[in-house]
Amino acid sequence: MFWNRESDAERIAKFEAFKAENNYRRSSDRTKSCGTCHFFKIKRWDRTAFKCERADMSKSPETDILKNYVCDQWERTA
Repeated sequence: MFWNRESDAERIAKFEAFKAENNYRRSSDRTKSCGTCHFFKIKRWDRTAFKCERADMSKSPETDILKNYVCDQWERTA
């Protein structure tokens, strides 16, 4: 059962607000390795493809904008 399930529009609105507060930028440097987005948990597995651990972003064309952003705050891994 899915409780508290957000619509795509709600997720995008939250992401836009979070992006503005946390200095998100468009991903223009495709050679830089991407960390983890702490909001949507978007990981970059290769230079062009993103995978979201929270939901399948590929199912909704409205969420395609999320694939064009990376976070400036890289997750540090040991």
